[in-house]
Amino acid sequence: MNAERVESILKKFPGPVTIDTSPWRKLFVLFCGAILTAAGVWLVYVGKANWIIWLAMLGFGAGAVILIWSLLPGGRNLGNTVLDGDGFTGGSLMKTQKFRWAETSDFQVTMVVVPSWMVVFNNDQLNKSLIGKINRFICGYGGALSTVAALSADELALLMNRWRELALARSNTPQG
Repeated sequence: MNAERVESILKKFPGPVTIDTSPWRKLFVLFCGAILTAAGVWLVYVGKANWIIWLAMLGFGAGAVILIWSLLPGGRNLGNTVLDGDGFTGGSLMKTQKFRWAETSDFQVTMVVVPSWMVVFNNDQLNKSLIGKINRFICGYGGALSTVAALSADELALLMNRWRELALARSNTPQG
């Protein structure tokens, strides 16, 4: 873990600071999705595809299109996280959501799907939603941050926890 990168970002408190997604990680995921989509097309071509192959091919193909869209100039910055003194904003494909520090738990690193490490957290707002309940059933946490962030999962969790501590100390808000 590179604590110097985390410290350099913490010096910008109270922000706002944007944690960008890494275009190289997006390109890697795009490459993998394109290979799996091509493998599915080949299986369809040779007549060995069943419904699972079709489903996987459509899913990986859609994911590849979304990643291409996010890499284009003016495309949606999927996975960017914006930190400020009040909370953080996380972006996904359909919407951007703001989470207040006082309503958010500590951030942890967990493996949800092998070998993908994710930064997870609980939030009062998320825990009441259907997707939050499903996420809590799967991994014990209601929310997760992008795995394609320019920081490693350990660095991102450390940054989020330290930023949260600074923000809560500044506002004297009880921790949630």
